[in-house]
Amino acid sequence: MQRCTYHGEVCGPGKKGDPPLQEGTPMNEDLRKTSFGVWRFGLAYLHGAVALDEADPNPWVACNVTHQCFCQSIEMGFKSFLLAKGWTVENIESLGHSLVESMNAAVDAGFPPLPQAHVVIVMDHHYKGSEYRFIVTGECDDVHPAALSAICEGILHHAASEIAIAMGDPAKTSTMRAQLVASVHQGKTGATHRYP
Repeated sequence: MQRCTYHGEVCGPGKKGDPPLQEGTPMNEDLRKTSFGVWRFGLAYLHGAVALDEADPNPWVACNVTHQCFCQSIEMGFKSFLLAKGWTVENIESLGHSLVESMNAAVDAGFPPLPQAHVVIVMDHHYKGSEYRFIVTGECDDVHPAALSAICEGILHHAASEIAIAMGDPAKTSTMRAQLVASVHQGKTGATHRYP
């Protein structure tokens, strides 16, 4: 099995002496399902949601795809935390795509309760029902993208320390958090959102 690197960061285990995969080389499925690999997916979904929101010409109505990406970031953030806490991929998959079940499992495993849990509950209904993936008519109680961005960033921010510890390198927390801030706030000014 080979190691995967992303911008110099090792994404998964490999045998000593294995060369890192080159950027663009497909990763082994097992490496993609590490806590760090799932965290990277959460970061990518958050980055995508922020980019879509900034590009949306209609500032009054968020795009369904934007909300889909925010929800996927929330899901991946909680699941990366659970993997870091020792959950197996099979345990993670048993949660399905429920944001509430993922959040509750993470809280049970030591993740601090979210002050914005009510937002996750609202989003879960639409996300589980695939309403953000397909056209659904009628009113929708969507949450403003800025609030979702703050929630996603907070979840990924907190998960980073547990993942770094699970990887055996607690110092990597600061690198992961710096990647998070740089990715989300690239080109933006103003304060960053933090979740303690």
